[in-house]
Amino acid sequence: MYCLDTSALVEIFDGVETIKQNLEQIQDRALFITPITLCELYKGAAHTKVTEKRLEFIRNLLYTTELLEFTQLACIIFGEDYLKLKRAGKMVKESDLMIASICKAHGKILISTDRRDFEKIPDLKLQLW
Repeated sequence: MYCLDTSALVEIFDGVETIKQNLEQIQDRALFITPITLCELYKGAAHTKVTEKRLEFIRNLLYTTELLEFTQLACIIFGEDYLKLKRAGKMVKESDLMIASICKAHGKILISTDRRDFEKIPDLKLQLW
């Protein structure tokens, strides 16, 4: 039902209390992440002084979430939304658009702390923490 964006996961890793409280409220629901988010997490882990701690966080995350597939439908949604946003002059980071497209293709609600890009994406089910 819920897909966690990188920004929310980083705040969970950092121990942000409001994020922890929000997560507790939905802990009985299935949680998902996208391959794009997983790439961003591994990239972040490689560029930090606490690499092993971040890698352990990622390993634990993979036991408690499911990885959504980057399907052909998600690719179609990406292309359509990219064009809509470009025509409207509301471009967003392509990685965020990919995450949103995967969520839309799978009917998931995206949980993020990144308002700037995700609010621009049409028809994205979004919860901002």
